[in-house]
Amino acid sequence: MSEQFDVNIENYDVEESVFDFIVQETHLDFLGHMNNATYLEVYEQARWEMITKNNWGVGRIMKEKRGPVIIEINIKYKAELTLRQPIKIHTKIIEIKNPKVLTIQQEMRDHDGKVYNTITMDVGLFDLKARKLIAANSEWLDAIGLKKKSL
Repeated sequence: MSEQFDVNIENYDVEESVFDFIVQETHLDFLGHMNNATYLEVYEQARWEMITKNNWGVGRIMKEKRGPVIIEINIKYKAELTLRQPIKIHTKIIEIKNPKVLTIQQEMRDHDGKVYNTITMDVGLFDLKARKLIAANSEWLDAIGLKKKSL
């Protein structure tokens, strides 16, 4: 049974996930700043925390053979992070492009709300057996913070 997919994000409540993070010694390079690959690793930790908390962790991915995949990513550096700086990573869906592709935005902010870094990425649900993108279902939308509004 296939679900009717609504691509209008206005018809969903968008849940923002917040992940606490402290810049560690191992996150900084010899220049004293965080390397671009490290930003991507930390953002990935925040996304895993979000979907695991929402019942779509590694165990489920392995059992159902369906999991998240990044299709495209853009990163913007706005300010330098420093050693032992506490940061909050805010993650939310900002666009539904089609039934298979959604856009996530993640930001690193300090306790005052200053934005240090932003990424936007197009993501999808990947069928690990068929090796292709598949349409999102309501359970996957719940896992990434989209809840259909009641009429």
